Amino acid sequence: GETDLGDVLLARPGSYILKPRFGSNGVGVVRVVSDGERLTVASDCPETALFLDEFPADSRLNGRDVVAAVATQRARFLN
Repeated sequence: GETDLGDVLLARPGSYILKPRFGSNGVGVVRVVSDGERLTVASDCPETALFLDEFPADSRLNGRDVVAAVATQRARFLN
């Protein structure tokens, strides 16, 4: 069946990196931290950080929506 990335990360507290499949000098790289209840994201890339800042996160989802956007909308902040 289909597994939600946010649910997986929440079930495994720790720090993770989401990175494009192709070579990267930091563009599109996002750090995800799971404390078991909430996911937070950050990036050192200015363009990616702007994408994260403008994303309308729903606080009820505890960061799962932002992680899903980072994982599925890479073209939005890579180009």
